[in-house]
Amino acid sequence: QFLGMEKDKDTFRTNMEAYLAQYPPGAPPVDKQQLEAYFTTEQYEIFRNKFWQQTTDVISGDESHYFSPPHIVRDLMQKPEELSKFNGADDAFPYSFSPSNAATYASENSAKAGGPVVGAILNVTPDLEAAAKVIDAAKGVRAKAEALAFLTDAQKSAFTSARSVVAIAEKAGAPVVTVGGSLPGLATVETTDADVKTALDGMDIQEDGSTKLSYFVQVYRANDFPFYSDYAIHRASEPLSGPRQIIVTK
Repeated sequence: QFLGMEKDKDTFRTNMEAYLAQYPPGAPPVDKQQLEAYFTTEQYEIFRNKFWQQTTDVISGDESHYFSPPHIVRDLMQKPEELSKFNGADDAFPYSFSPSNAATYASENSAKAGGPVVGAILNVTPDLEAAAKVIDAAKGVRAKAEALAFLTDAQKSAFTSARSVVAIAEKAGAPVVTVGGSLPGLATVETTDADVKTALDGMDIQEDGSTKLSYFVQVYRANDFPFYSDYAIHRASEPLSGPRQIIVTK
């Protein structure tokens, strides 16, 4: 029922359709029974590939397609596709989750379990320092729990991560020290150039792929996601980048 002015009645629908056309369409209705019957594991993996493509377009600034995962689901239910077309070498995502391919990517250089815990070193970030001071000032278990609840997400993550490291070291009877700042109840040490050189030497990758120090190697596939090159620079510029090497493929 039209409730506007009579002079607008004839052009109301046309104007409304033109107005809504400038926005992405809403999510189409999806029948639950049809979803369970036709949206198989293979169709789900195809959906993931198409979802990655849409996400890359949006983040890369490509406005030629609108972002709407529900439309992908609807199209796959109406016209299922073959998974084989997404399993070529050019479309492979080797380190992503795949419900149909449980590859382990094991190699002769797979990491082996290390020795006993001999110590722990905490790099004090601003979030960790602020959280530790608030928790230490609170007296009693309830007060500490309330203080923890009112921390920011970044402070909570920093404090709980550090506390987990301290707990593992204490369980092993190993010492815990801090660098780059101080934390209540923990000893502080000053790093030297020799310490930095020792750490970098331990991260050197030998010809056989081995290293003295186990650490993370982060690979950003900028050939698949162009914006990853800028994101890799952002991650490398963080206050606590950690023991890792960042590799960007193009």
